[in-house]
Amino acid sequence: MKIGNNWFYVIDDTSSQIIEISNWVYASLFIADTSKSFEFVLWKNSRLDFFWFFTRGSSDLLKFRQDWENSYLKIKQMFFCSSSDLKSSIKSIINSNNSKSFVDIISIVKDKKVSIDSSIEIEKWCIWVDADLKQKNIFIWDKWEVRWLPKLFVKSFSVKASHSCNVERINDDYLFYLKSRWIDENTAITLMIKSFFVKNFSCLKMLDKKLYDKTYDDFLTLNI
Repeated sequence: MKIGNNWFYVIDDTSSQIIEISNWVYASLFIADTSKSFEFVLWKNSRLDFFWFFTRGSSDLLKFRQDWENSYLKIKQMFFCSSSDLKSSIKSIINSNNSKSFVDIISIVKDKKVSIDSSIEIEKWCIWVDADLKQKNIFIWDKWEVRWLPKLFVKSFSVKASHSCNVERINDDYLFYLKSRWIDENTAITLMIKSFFVKNFSCLKMLDKKLYDKTYDDFLTLNI
């Protein structure tokens, strides 16, 4: 599948396994629960804004290749582990000059397990590259398990690259504040979790409000 127009696209199990973003195309893509693996290829001067929301199933592998110069990749991804364990592998490979890759992952874990193997690889001939890989893991109750292996493979000296990983519990101060306003603990936690969803997917609302509303409604039905 080759995307040749600036537009918003929804990816699902019926989509081609290899998806290419043509030269000078600015595409936005959304993918939800699926077990299918995908490979995305960014051509010259292309841009891809990618949104994921996994709750019941996730792709075994999502690979992004930037093989032509001046490509731009921005990923906003959210795992919500409430009813099942989730596992996924995310790889960003940069083979071109003056390209950028920003991968932002948030995992919210109730009493399940999430395992994410993520990496950004920059080849030795690349220059003027900017890359950032970060993940925030937030657990709700006291029983949880997170496994994450963030990796940077930087083979060039003319790049800017970073990665980070945070693990934290739902903020007790915020929780106390909400409870002091006569909001029960489960409702308070739900409100806080909603804020992460809205923050991560506010751009999606501008691209496709109907899809945003459906995803948000599905999110509200989860057993937080």
